[in-house]
Amino acid sequence: MNRAGWCSAFWVPFAAVTIGCAPAPPPEPTTAARPPDRPSTTVPSHRTVRPAPPFRYESAGLRDPFQAPVSGWERGDHPGRSAAPDLQRRRTVLEGFSMQELRMVGVLAGSGARSALVGDPDGMVHAVRVGDYVGRDFGRVEAIGDAGLVLVEAIADGSGGWVTRQRAMRLSRPAPGPNHPVMEPRGDA
Repeated sequence: MNRAGWCSAFWVPFAAVTIGCAPAPPPEPTTAARPPDRPSTTVPSHRTVRPAPPFRYESAGLRDPFQAPVSGWERGDHPGRSAAPDLQRRRTVLEGFSMQELRMVGVLAGSGARSALVGDPDGMVHAVRVGDYVGRDFGRVEAIGDAGLVLVEAIADGSGGWVTRQRAMRLSRPAPGPNHPVMEPRGDA
């Protein structure tokens, strides 16, 4: 059998079986039966709406809605309330450090006013007098004593104002060692 005869002998019965086994076409769609006629119902009417009385907006005595409300802090009712520090003032070297980084290492007392010796993290020692500024929170030195110094810091309160707090810096004594020998006072001085 040649190739053409063999192909027709094989494919013709296969095609007949395949066509005979094909699924039936889907049924035609039927239309749903209409519901029986119902009597028509009436929709209740709404009440008549009365117009609102006219309103006249007067803003002359009211607060500006785009400004923060005035609190007791801004009126000066709080005793710790203070004026803003001078932000245009030239900052000192010690204002570049936080109070935790600074330490008081000594006091100088001479014929004039006392000075405190304050050490920074870089190892430098600075002389500070009453009225000088120390720390990042605008700390102004108020008093210098034998045991330390007292300063008043100005802190922003978050609503555009400033609050003051008092802070003390105690005299720190270094531990004795090769770099810090213990100096005993002489009896004849």
